[in-house]
Amino acid sequence: MKKAFFLLIFQCLALCSFAQKIALDTPAPDFEIKESIGKSIKVKKLSDLKGKFIILDFWATWCKPCIKTMPYLEKLKEQFGDTLVVLAVSDETREEINLFLKNKEVNATYIVDNQSIITSKYGVVSIPYSVLIGADGLVKSVGSPLSFTPNIIRKVMENQKVEIVKVVVESDGDKFLNKILAGIQFSVDVTPYNPLQPSFVRDVTKGEYANRRLYFSNMTIKAIYEELYHMPNRGILRVPSLEKFSNGNEATNLYCVDIIVRPNEAENRFAVATAQLHKRFGLQSRVEYMTVMAKVLRVQSKDMLPKTAPYNATQNQATTFYDLAATMSSFNTFGMPVVDETKLESRYLLSFDKLPDNPALLVIALQNFGLQITEEIRQIPTLILFEK
Repeated sequence: MKKAFFLLIFQCLALCSFAQKIALDTPAPDFEIKESIGKSIKVKKLSDLKGKFIILDFWATWCKPCIKTMPYLEKLKEQFGDTLVVLAVSDETREEINLFLKNKEVNATYIVDNQSIITSKYGVVSIPYSVLIGADGLVKSVGSPLSFTPNIIRKVMENQKVEIVKVVVESDGDKFLNKILAGIQFSVDVTPYNPLQPSFVRDVTKGEYANRRLYFSNMTIKAIYEELYHMPNRGILRVPSLEKFSNGNEATNLYCVDIIVRPNEAENRFAVATAQLHKRFGLQSRVEYMTVMAKVLRVQSKDMLPKTAPYNATQNQATTFYDLAATMSSFNTFGMPVVDETKLESRYLLSFDKLPDNPALLVIALQNFGLQITEEIRQIPTLILFEK
């Protein structure tokens, strides 16, 4: 489950899609607890915890949506005390996890699974992904960590049946989010925040709606526009009030937007989607060049550059430096835009095991690939959003 840092934003933002491979009301797959960090537990196997209610959370230090849910899980553990055990499983090394947890308040138990044994047993293909296990050792629910509300946990503790919304991503993309859309030529669906889904964006490139469908899950209007313009974290809201168009992540200002364009509009799907959002939210957009502080990516040593490789959909490591800069901008890694000035268009095999929690570590990692990143003033295109 280790991912290259430069995962392209339109493949899936922060890898947040779900694939349920565990049947409900069946025994949770058992595993050994060989290494743990944080709150100590005196057991050697998951099955030794029978009689406790357990949240098994799969995460990684490079996964920003995972990191956002961690304080919530910590509060759940604090709220339910010893009745609830929170096991946070990462396939990274003990050193990486320790570095991330340094100076953080820890109530949960963090399990080291650097051989991906536990990950494989639970069929985890993307994160964040959590499993709620009852005192009887049976799987009660799977999904986003945020879907395990205190009310849901209490119902499980009282042996009540909880309503589960299954979120499935088919491998061919035809039934994305378990929604069959056979025969639809054009569709725009805007719905409010869905607590059972993470935040992500998907440009569907396979199946019946290949290159015709865009899906945005639990994102602010500003963030959706930024993705449509391919300008991550380069949008400015110039509106009288931010109450509706919040820059933050308040649930009341997050939307799920599903757009399918007509077959003859496939190549212009981003422009078509933008026009539709203009109608739905009463916004207009334009691009202005602004002088800002930015991180600039350059080649420091050609001799240290990694090998080039042709594009391969199954080999995520092959990426351009332009895409690398765009992804660092989208994750807001340095708190400012990242501009590619390498003047190289080839795809390179840049293999990162993870996105370092500390940007300084990323700078060192880039230096190992013969790249330099400095902070300079640049004029860059900026997306301006305003009301009519």
